[in-house]
Amino acid sequence: MPDLKAFLDKIGSMGFRIKLDTNGTMPDVLKELLPILDYVAMDIKAPLNKYKEIVGVDIDTNKILTSVKLLKESHIEHEFRTTLVPLLTIEDIKDIRAMIPGQPYYLQQFRPITTIDPGIGQMRPYRHEVVKRIAKEVGATVRGL
Repeated sequence: MPDLKAFLDKIGSMGFRIKLDTNGTMPDVLKELLPILDYVAMDIKAPLNKYKEIVGVDIDTNKILTSVKLLKESHIEHEFRTTLVPLLTIEDIKDIRAMIPGQPYYLQQFRPITTIDPGIGQMRPYRHEVVKRIAKEVGATVRGL
């Protein structure tokens, strides 16, 4: 990561807009980069109490919360998004939404093409009408249908 800021500075100096996609686990890097970013898209994989279950590794969820706070308090255009892995329930999505009230929120359809966990790769995505119903219920926009 030490060269990332220098690289993005160079790209920005060439007149390109800069978008960062992040999982929120490195808020210190996000904070350093915010002044040079034009847009940030942050994945929120699960409600905080289910992060390990959904991602398969221990995550310091305080870092996720710190990244959320940084984006909410920034003047940088941003969005939050969640991929609807079949392990997530409507209650999980509501819990995620409660972390980011009033913020741009997108739900993405799960595609079991390549997954790290082969068991998840065998799961069937939610039907389109279910995804649309969940999005309407939590005030999110749907992508990938």
